Amino acid sequence: MICRIAAAIIWVVLICEGKSQTIVDDFSGPALNTSKWNTFYPNFGNSDLVQSGGAMTFKNGAFLTTVDQFSNATITGKFSFTGWSYDRLKIIFRSNGSSIDSNWQTPIGGIGIQFTPSSNPDYGSSKTIQFWDFSTATQLAYTGVTINMNTQYDFKIVDSGNLVSVYFDN
Repeated sequence: MICRIAAAIIWVVLICEGKSQTIVDDFSGPALNTSKWNTFYPNFGNSDLVQSGGAMTFKNGAFLTTVDQFSNATITGKFSFTGWSYDRLKIIFRSNGSSIDSNWQTPIGGIGIQFTPSSNPDYGSSKTIQFWDFSTATQLAYTGVTINMNTQYDFKIVDSGNLVSVYFDN
């Protein structure tokens, strides 16, 4: 399973107690910036995170979490699916980042957005963008926009604390 955030610029903005905190990473350096990101590799093998050419490639369930927690986050970036039709990209927020399912080795806390290619056999073209409560494994909403393999897409997720908005490909 490979999910690639191509030429990614990911912003996470925190507005809390009158302060604003921003994380910006274009993944252009020789190594992942560990002052911004924690890494996780499931124990079922062949998992990897590869930073190269301004992109982060996620392989076989590996993922990143921010070092700090953020409330009222705005997250923007770019991604493309370059591997398998079952691939998916999950952006999880309102999570402590430490609740991990021991069977699947994935985060199980918080809410978030999941993107899948239109060719995904599990969700098909009608559920390419999904809104999940990962703490209860409940799909809260979904929509079907075309997400092709090997095509770069922009996204923006805005969590105001009361409302989550998702913007896809402008």
